[in-house]
Amino acid sequence: MENERGIKRFLSRFFPRAQDVDDLAQETFLRAFAAEAERDVLSPRAFLYRIAKNLALNVFGVSTFETVWGFRLEEGFGLIVVT
Repeated sequence: MENERGIKRFLSRFFPRAQDVDDLAQETFLRAFAAEAERDVLSPRAFLYRIAKNLALNVFGVSTFETVWGFRLEEGFGLIVVT
């Protein structure tokens, strides 16, 4: 897949185990394919990274993510702000 390597590299920043990265990357693509069947995706690459980020947050937990990585998540805008 065209974006598989980039998505895995992105996820590996948060998860050190290759098995976790592979599982989350697979889930990212499954969710993207399911969503694309229901509606048009205007920016597929950005959409994939958004799904991967949301999966990482769900697994890792928002508060843990903010503590470990030093990012504050802005509600409603999908922005990550360096603090």
